[in-house]
Amino acid sequence: MRAFFEPHDVRDDPLGPSESDMLVRTYDAQATTPTYPFFQGDENRPDKAHPLDPGVPAALGGNLTIEPIELPVTAYYPSLRPDNRQRLLARADAAIRESTSAVVTAEKVVAAAKLALAGEQ
Repeated sequence: MRAFFEPHDVRDDPLGPSESDMLVRTYDAQATTPTYPFFQGDENRPDKAHPLDPGVPAALGGNLTIEPIELPVTAYYPSLRPDNRQRLLARADAAIRESTSAVVTAEKVVAAAKLALAGEQ
């Protein structure tokens, strides 16, 4: 079973309208990296002489055929889905508006401080 799950990577993908709506995904970023059994279960002692092949234990049926399939890029990178892109762009636009407002406010404070300094002289 380890050959199914190791090595693997984990990432959070946007799933819904809220930033907290995330889908945790595990995936194999390096499909050609071998998986090894560990001596006495110690992950610091891999048995590199005997790599494991992906498979189902005989006790569970033992039959498995692994074949690559083509998926659209949005299936494995949902940030590219149109709804997620629009949501990200809307958040970026809101951040720009907020920053622009802060700059305008800061410029007013600076202008008022300059006037106050000019009046003191």
